[in-house]
Amino acid sequence: MWFAGMTAFRAVYVLDLETPITLHASSFLHMLPNVYEVGNGNVRSQNYLSRYDTCIEVDAPGVNSTAMLSRTMYGFTGESMEDAIAKLVQACN
Repeated sequence: MWFAGMTAFRAVYVLDLETPITLHASSFLHMLPNVYEVGNGNVRSQNYLSRYDTCIEVDAPGVNSTAMLSRTMYGFTGESMEDAIAKLVQACN
């Protein structure tokens, strides 16, 4: 199962939920329109999501509310990376 989504700050993440390691931007950047790499493998979307079906919160003890916004990702799951990314693209248009 794969997840593709973004934070409230439009940072885009794609990860395999079986082994939750975030992919480097070069692995999926070519599949997403209206995104740009900001360095160190980080990707930002130019658009916000119009909808989402999955919310993932990354646990980080002792973080404040602003930091928690950057650790909450909204997006979509799919059986493959391409499937999850396709759902994300549709919700950003």
